[in-house]
Amino acid sequence: MPTMTPAESTNYRTEKVLRPGMTTLAVDAAGARVVLKRLPDDCVWRGQLHPSVKQRLERLRELPSTAFAQLIGVEQHAEGMVIVSRYVEGLKLDEVPIEGKPAVLDELWRVTTSVHRLGMVHGAISAGNVIIDKAGAVHLIDPSPLLHDDPAIDLAALEKLGWAPITESVVVAPGIEDRHRRRRSLISAVALTLAAICVAWATVVYLSE
Repeated sequence: MPTMTPAESTNYRTEKVLRPGMTTLAVDAAGARVVLKRLPDDCVWRGQLHPSVKQRLERLRELPSTAFAQLIGVEQHAEGMVIVSRYVEGLKLDEVPIEGKPAVLDELWRVTTSVHRLGMVHGAISAGNVIIDKAGAVHLIDPSPLLHDDPAIDLAALEKLGWAPITESVVVAPGIEDRHRRRRSLISAVALTLAAICVAWATVVYLSE
């Protein structure tokens, strides 16, 4: 199994180039499909993983959430250092019928916040990083290798995808709102009457001096 200490490896057979020079779908020596994604140059320091990146990737790999954790390790290839992840087969979010998206987004929110409670932030949520498998389970793939610690980044990305925070509406029993309205009107009327009395009293005092 690949580790977070990059080592040269050629134990993969390319199945499909997903993004030239960046992402490749491959098959490992055991016949499992994996995704190889080239690490950005700013994740590498003196030919090795930057210490903060290495620490983050190690924590991501250890996450217990199966809907989030697909990371296997890091390897050195001819084209550069790559992240090796398990391949998740299914539909991307933008391929889901519009009537099914609200349920998917709500589940995505649950997956994301469960990871936040473990102290981790995805940092790169997008429609292409949300996969719904054949069983209907939601997977959040391809977290950013860069250090992210603000959950607001993920929540803003969810809202951009169309998720809206769930708010509970307050149901008011019939007649209660009318009583509240009449009470407010009565209070206003009393206040105006008292103000008028005070003005009249002040006028009388002033004229009697």
